[in-house]
Amino acid sequence: MISSVADYLSLLRKELAGSDPSTIQKALSDSEEYLRRALEYARATDSSLSEAEVLASIIEKYGAPGEVAAAYRESENEEWGAEELGWKQVLFSFQGRLERKRYIIATLLLLVAILAPWIGWIVWLGTIGTQEESDLFSLILLSFAILTILLFASTWPDAALATKRLRDMNREPMLVLLFVMLPSLPVIGGPIKIGMWIWLMVARGTEGTNKYGPPPRERQEST
Repeated sequence: MISSVADYLSLLRKELAGSDPSTIQKALSDSEEYLRRALEYARATDSSLSEAEVLASIIEKYGAPGEVAAAYRESENEEWGAEELGWKQVLFSFQGRLERKRYIIATLLLLVAILAPWIGWIVWLGTIGTQEESDLFSLILLSFAILTILLFASTWPDAALATKRLRDMNREPMLVLLFVMLPSLPVIGGPIKIGMWIWLMVARGTEGTNKYGPPPRERQEST
C-alpha cells in the first residue's frame, strides 16, 4: 500500500524508467502537485483520516503509478511520432529513434569532420619540414592535442546518435555511457567501440512502435 506522496513518486519513477528525462520530470512534477493539493484539501475536510487512507482514495481517481506512467509514455510517443527528424535533431538530439541508414551516414560524416582537419594539419606539417628535434617533438604533441580536442567535441553527437539507434533497436539507452567511455580504456577500448559501431550500423531496428516510441521518419525538405 502506498503510504505517502514520496512512495507514489518513487514507484512512478521506476515505471517511467527508460523514458525521456523531460517526460519523467513532467510526470513527477504534475503528479506531486496534484497529489499534494488533493491531500491537503482532503485532510482539511476530514482531519481524522490518515495520509495513507486519503491517498488511497485520491490514487483511485488519479490512477496507479503504472497507469499514469503509461499515459505519459503514450503522450511522449505521440509527440515524437509527429516529430520528423531533420539532420540537426539527428546529430544533436537525444530524443526519438534513428534507423540504420541515417545512423551510418551521420557516423561517417562525424568521422570525416574529425579526421579531415587532423589529416590536413599533418599534411601541412609535412610541407614545412623541420630539422630541430625539439620543434618536431612540440609539433607531434600539438598534433595529438588537436586530435584530442576534435574527439572531445564529437562526444555529444556521437552519444546522441548512439542513444537514438539503441532506442530504435529497443535496447537500453543507458548503454550509451559504455559507448562513450570505451575510448578511455587502454588497448581494448578502441577495438570494442569499433565493434559497437558495427553492431549499431548492422542491427535491425524494431518494426512499428516499441517501448521507446514509433519508428523514425525523415523530414521532407520543401522544394
